Amino acid sequence: MSLEPVAISILVLVFIQILHIFEEIAMEAYTLIPKGSLSKYLLAASGLVTLSMVTLLMILFELVVGYYFGLVVSVLAIGNFLIHTIGLIKNKKFKGTLAAGFFTGILLGGMGVFTFILLIQVIITS
Repeated sequence: MSLEPVAISILVLVFIQILHIFEEIAMEAYTLIPKGSLSKYLLAASGLVTLSMVTLLMILFELVVGYYFGLVVSVLAIGNFLIHTIGLIKNKKFKGTLAAGFFTGILLGGMGVFTFILLIQVIITS
């Protein structure tokens, strides 16, 4: 399997993550934690995007560990979707709840599943 589909998949996943961060900020997801603040939320969100970008670089440099990091990033994206879905079922509202980020979470989860399957195929065939 070519390296290009995996790299594009991770890049799209990063783009959706960034959109997801904007949605969570707009819906005030950072207020869920009692002493949470926007700056703490942005620090954590930046860490996740950085992990994804480092994963993309490792894959582009054809380092095998990058594929395993990609699996972690994919699972985090899928988990994000599941958490927001559970939050929506429990709270039935978006702003300031666990459901904040549900709409881009759908895209994030779908792309996470696609990337996970793609990475498994690459790991098995190499």
